[in-house]
Amino acid sequence: MAIVTRASAKAYFETGDKPTQAQFIDLIDGAMFNEDFSTFGKALVSAATTAAGVLMLGAGTVGAKVFDAATTASAQNNIGGGTVGKTLFESIVTASAQTQLGGGTVGRELFSATTTASAVSQLALAGTIPTTAAQSNQETGTSGATYVSPSVQQFHPSAAKAWAYITYSAGTPAATASYNVSSVTDTGTGSPTPNYTTALSSADYAVVAVVQENNTYICRVAGTATGSNTLQITTTLDVAVDAKISMAVYGDL
Repeated sequence: MAIVTRASAKAYFETGDKPTQAQFIDLIDGAMFNEDFSTFGKALVSAATTAAGVLMLGAGTVGAKVFDAATTASAQNNIGGGTVGKTLFESIVTASAQTQLGGGTVGRELFSATTTASAVSQLALAGTIPTTAAQSNQETGTSGATYVSPSVQQFHPSAAKAWAYITYSAGTPAATASYNVSSVTDTGTGSPTPNYTTALSSADYAVVAVVQENNTYICRVAGTATGSNTLQITTTLDVAVDAKISMAVYGDL
């Protein structure tokens, strides 16, 4: 049979024509491919597609889907890249193919870790691509072109440089929960000294401390150093006592 267009099939049956057996066969068989060149109940270029059907798409082999393992090089060239037997833009895509999309590198998905800045710019990203904030950016707190990573967030003036929940056991203080506190030294009754893992840059900083178990006790800051501070807990009659406290430190690391 021959694959004929709708117009060709109609021409067999004009006034005065005597269609031949072959033309009737073309009409019946060709109707299966007319309009969209598919077979009834079959997708284009499926396992049951004939060679002629595949050729109408300009690529592939009988029984193989277009652009699968048996696809010809010329077929893939028509869409700008890839190699025979490989899906477009997978591990062995040519550089020219990805260049057509404005970025990326050979063997990488577009906009992956190695995508070029120009490719990202094609997405109309406004302004400068943000960079990671450094300690100095955090300390000044004025940059609008950087982003904060977990490793530098504590350097901002608004962040606590150390904190601790200090409890007593048999008269010995310890940090039950803490940040940037390596240990607690017992310097006397009701006088714990939290030691910092990373020292502050100056002894001039703020300490906020409260007693957590008795509302008649008082907690004050007895002294500060770059590597620690000393607290004092007393009753309202100024008698030293051991008690649970919470404290936070604000300053500069």
